[in-house]
Amino acid sequence: GLATLATWLVVAFALRYSSLAALIAALAAPLYALLMWGGNRMVLVIAGIALLLVGKHWQNLQRLLAGSETKIGSGKKT
Repeated sequence: GLATLATWLVVAFALRYSSLAALIAALAAPLYALLMWGGNRMVLVIAGIALLLVGKHWQNLQRLLAGSETKIGSGKKT
């Protein structure tokens, strides 16, 4: 959990996109779990949760690819 949080913080501060930080942290979480625990059911559960989170952020991902996602601290676009 702490490694995932650290990933989110680094990406958020470096790139200023909360949604991108969440996506990268979610995708990194199963890798961290695999490194810590090896291949077991917990890693599969974490990977499933990560995929659900990516699905939840699908519209944010589309805005990121289109270049229309707002950055942290920039306020809402009007």
